[in-house]
Amino acid sequence: MKIIQLLYTQIVKYTFGAPSAAVDFIIGGSNNGWQYWKDGSGLPINETLRN
Repeated sequence: MKIIQLLYTQIVKYTFGAPSAAVDFIIGGSNNGWQYWKDGSGLPINETLRN
């Protein structure tokens, strides 16, 4: 198995109205940002910010 590390540099500052919009931009598809993004403890932000 070959692992390839890709590095990206963001040149323009973007602001997103929702976590899902931000993850869609980064990954390039439709994703649930509330499940994708994690807090400092490794929990999805859905569990910590929505409760």
